[in-house]
Amino acid sequence: MNGKLRRVLSPWDRFWFEPVAPYALALCRLTACAALLSFLLAEPAWVKTSQLGVLGGLPHAFWRPIPALQVLGIGPPTDGSVGAVFGLTLVAVTLLALGLFTRVSSIVCAAGAFYLLAVRNSWGKIYHDYHVLMVILLVLAVSKCGDFLSLDSYRRSRAGKPALQPSWEYCWPVKLIQLSYGLMFAFAAYNKLADGDGLEWVFSENMRNTLLVENFVHERAPTLLGPFVAQHRMLWTAGAAGIVLAQATAVGLVFVRQRFVRIALFLLLGGFIAGRTLLMGMPEPIFAILALVFVDWNAIVAVRLGMRSAPLPVTS
Repeated sequence: MNGKLRRVLSPWDRFWFEPVAPYALALCRLTACAALLSFLLAEPAWVKTSQLGVLGGLPHAFWRPIPALQVLGIGPPTDGSVGAVFGLTLVAVTLLALGLFTRVSSIVCAAGAFYLLAVRNSWGKIYHDYHVLMVILLVLAVSKCGDFLSLDSYRRSRAGKPALQPSWEYCWPVKLIQLSYGLMFAFAAYNKLADGDGLEWVFSENMRNTLLVENFVHERAPTLLGPFVAQHRMLWTAGAAGIVLAQATAVGLVFVRQRFVRIALFLLLGGFIAGRTLLMGMPEPIFAILALVFVDWNAIVAVRLGMRSAPLPVTS
C-alpha cells in the first residue's frame, strides 16, 4: 500500500517540490514589482483625481469595507493614511525590485499593497484586476525570492558564502504564482459559461453590446477595430469564443510541458490580452506583465549562463 501511495503522490511532489534553480522565482519577483509599480505610478496618491488620490476625500457614508478590513478593524482612509502607505509601498517595491533587504521589503510591500487595494475595493465597487497580484505578493513575502538577481545575493557572494544548489524552495512559489494567475482566467471562463445557458455567452449579442458600451460609453474615443467588429455577428461571435478559449486554457500553462503546446497557449493568452486593448480600449498592463511568469526562465537563464549542470552562479 505504501508503494502504491508513493507512486500516486510522486508526481504531486515533483510538481510542487522539484529541486530547481532560483532564476524563475527571481524573475517572478521582478515581474510582480513591475506590475505593482505600473499601478502605483498610474494612480499616484499625490494626484487628487487618481483612483488612490480620491480615497481619502470620499464621504464616509459610502464606506463599505470588505470583510478583511472589517476583521482587522480598519476604518475609512484619510489623505494622510493613504499618502503614508503609498509612500511606504513605493519605497518597499523599489527595494524589492533591487533585491535589497528582500525579506523585510517583500513583507512591507505586500502589507502596503493589501491596504491600498483593499481600501480601493471598499466603496461599493470591486476591482478584480489586481487580486492576483496581491496573491503573488503574499507568496513572494514567504519565499526566498531574493537569492538571485538581487543586491542581497551580491552582498552574500562578497562575503564568500557557499554556492546555491537547486532547491524545492525555488519551485513551489513559482508554481503557486502560475496557478493563481491561470485560475483567475479559468474561473472567469467558468462564470461566463455557468451564468448563461452553456455557450449562450458566446453566441448571444453580449459581446456586441460590450464592444459598443466600452467604445461609445466608457471610452473618450472609440477604437479602430471595436465598432467594426460590433457590426458583424461572425466577428463578435468569434471574438467571444476566443475569449472563453483563452481564459479556459490559460491554466494549462501551469501543467503542460511540451514546448510547442505551451507556445500556442501563451500566444492565445497574449491575443486575448492584446484584444482587450485593440477592441475595447481596455489596456491592462498588469495582465501582460504578469503573463511573463509562465516563461521558463530557469531554462532560458541557464542556457544564457551556460550553467546547465554547473553550480549556480550566486551564493547564499
